[in-house]
Amino acid sequence: MTNSLITGAIPALITPFDKDENNDLVAWKRWIEWHDKQSSRAVVIFGSTGEGLSLSFSEKELLLNTARKSLENTAMVVGVSTPSTEHAIIQAKQAEEHGCQAILLTTPFYVRPTQDGICQHYRKIANVTSVPIIMYTVPARTGSDVTDETIMTLAQEGTIAGIKDAGTDNKRTGRVLANAPESFCYLGGNDEATLDNLAQGGAGTISVIANIIPNLMQSIISNYATNEQWSKGKFNEIQDIIEVLAANGNPQAIKYMAQSLYSIPGTLRLPLTSICDDAKSSIDKLLSTCGLAPESIKN
Repeated sequence: MTNSLITGAIPALITPFDKDENNDLVAWKRWIEWHDKQSSRAVVIFGSTGEGLSLSFSEKELLLNTARKSLENTAMVVGVSTPSTEHAIIQAKQAEEHGCQAILLTTPFYVRPTQDGICQHYRKIANVTSVPIIMYTVPARTGSDVTDETIMTLAQEGTIAGIKDAGTDNKRTGRVLANAPESFCYLGGNDEATLDNLAQGGAGTISVIANIIPNLMQSIISNYATNEQWSKGKFNEIQDIIEVLAANGNPQAIKYMAQSLYSIPGTLRLPLTSICDDAKSSIDKLLSTCGLAPESIKN
């Protein structure tokens, strides 16, 4: 049976920075505690949406400490992204020591390894950690993809518990699940492909838009099997927001939305920069049209 903690709508959380680009631990605590009260079963921290690559080891220590203490009802999935297997091991051990329930491990980027190199990368990290590993393939960011055979090999070995697939092959979910172990968890990595993933038996989506509407995204996914038309109708209502997120960059657009709706600082770390004023104005109008209004999440 699929691990229920890593199913449904899993928000890939943004990381708040103050105006000087330092970690805003007060806002981080508010953000984590608010999400812990929502219906998501898990959250991802330090992913690409969370600007994980810009965070130092010591910064992650502080953020992990706060997250672990604040997440009482929600599983913590920690993103690990690095082209170095040895550096990935260090980050994975850090995440495990802070009580994560799973590690979201990106395929090595920039170096463009072979499929055998990718397999060995995952095996070596799995050998030094006891928490489940979710493979993360995102060719647009890493420069390489994984084959069906690589996914199947690692799934059958038990090296990986699941995959976040942010590729462009929307038929791969069905192909892999037809032969994968029953416990294997197939998660979508692009909000726009959520329904395609579910239609093929996928377990949910690690979602950007779930930063701001976690309960709605969870309902869309959890009700799909029993009330497909309702889920499709609700998904259609947020389609414009998803398209705006895709058009204006991640995490640039979602950080602005979180700032507008929940007063979570939208500062980005260079080389990322804020979206333009025209885009902000368009987003504000869209959020209002969709019935999303500013809300206090102070504790």
